[in-house]
Amino acid sequence: NYGCTATNVHGNASATKVLVTHAAELRIQPSAEVTEGTAVTLTCLGTGDRAEKPLYAWYRNGRRLRESSFPTLEFSSVRGEDAGAFQCQVRGGNGSDTSEVVPLRVFCECPCGNSKGSAGGGPTLRFSP
Repeated sequence: NYGCTATNVHGNASATKVLVTHAAELRIQPSAEVTEGTAVTLTCLGTGDRAEKPLYAWYRNGRRLRESSFPTLEFSSVRGEDAGAFQCQVRGGNGSDTSEVVPLRVFCECPCGNSKGSAGGGPTLRFSP
């Protein structure tokens, strides 16, 4: 609660305002850098509105993916094309807040390029931004 009181020759006036802060945060588990095929969960942490169930909107590379009442976005087996810059927004009766952009990088194993399969050549890693 914040209060303000003003006094002058005309009298006194007071006002009180409740300040509600929101701090949306996006977490990626198990990591923001994973290999293809890994199960990845993005979780939007935010206070939302306790009086009503908050809504969560998900964005990748600035484009809206979906909105739901669940604070998670799950990839059961992430692929290279799932990589990108993610954000979440939590919205309730007291307003909304959007997380910072969090990149998800997906590494994939590529064949060596040696068609004869000679010894000494292992897989090469490349990744999607």
